[in-house]
Amino acid sequence: MNRVSELGRNLAQDLRDRNLLIPAIALLAAIVAVPILLGSGGSSDSGSGSSAAPVPTAPASMSGAEEVQPVVLADVPGLRNYRKRLNGKNGRNPFIQQSVDNGKGKGGGDGSGGGSGGGGSSTATTSASTSTSGTSSSSSSSSSSTPAPDSSGGGSPGGGTKPPKEKQVKFTIDVRVGRSGKTKVLKDVEPLALLPGKKSPVVQFVGSDETRASFAFSPDTEGTQGDGECMPSHDDCQYLTMEVGDLQKLYYGKNLDVYRLELLAINKTVVPFDAPNG
Repeated sequence: MNRVSELGRNLAQDLRDRNLLIPAIALLAAIVAVPILLGSGGSSDSGSGSSAAPVPTAPASMSGAEEVQPVVLADVPGLRNYRKRLNGKNGRNPFIQQSVDNGKGKGGGDGSGGGSGGGGSSTATTSASTSTSGTSSSSSSSSSSTPAPDSSGGGSPGGGTKPPKEKQVKFTIDVRVGRSGKTKVLKDVEPLALLPGKKSPVVQFVGSDETRASFAFSPDTEGTQGDGECMPSHDDCQYLTMEVGDLQKLYYGKNLDVYRLELLAINKTVVPFDAPNG
């Protein structure tokens, strides 16, 4: 008994130190009071519910009451006579297809109105499909009978078209070149050609467009002067560009032999493109 009281004192002291003594007492009181309150409230509710149940009463007797006016209109003779409203026409069966064509322009379950409408629609659909098929057949026959021309102007034997051949633009030049007093005319000079020749390659023709031709100097060419334009500058002339009619003097070799280069023409031709193999 002493141990129980000592345990209680220790528990109370611990709750007091933690400020939980009052919440613990309130919790114990709630645990004890809630079941009592719930039990008393349920019994009172059930009693009140049973006493408050409404008692059905017998309906009042209709004997001796005034006559009630009808809320539905009285039937008027002839209002729902469907034969009079249809003027002698037959009724339409909703479970029979109304647009069936039986060959006389009338539907299977309708009079002249419904049947003729269905026949007209069918005829119009047939005519439209016939005209569409005729148009498509004529267009297909015209497309198959007339082969498309290829790039050369004629069709292939099988009616197909040949793919167009790729072409490229090629530029060549005509020049008068050589040692001073011994010049010669060279025509259709192609790019990368050495001028005036391999024995004395003073310049090399690099390429051209429609107005200007470009040349690269040989390492043995010591200087130049004339109508051409030096690139990147006149003091550092690594490339020479010339127009048709320009004349240029070139100093070549240790003896500074004078060579003349005159651009006579630029030739433009269109040739088929030769794709590299592989």
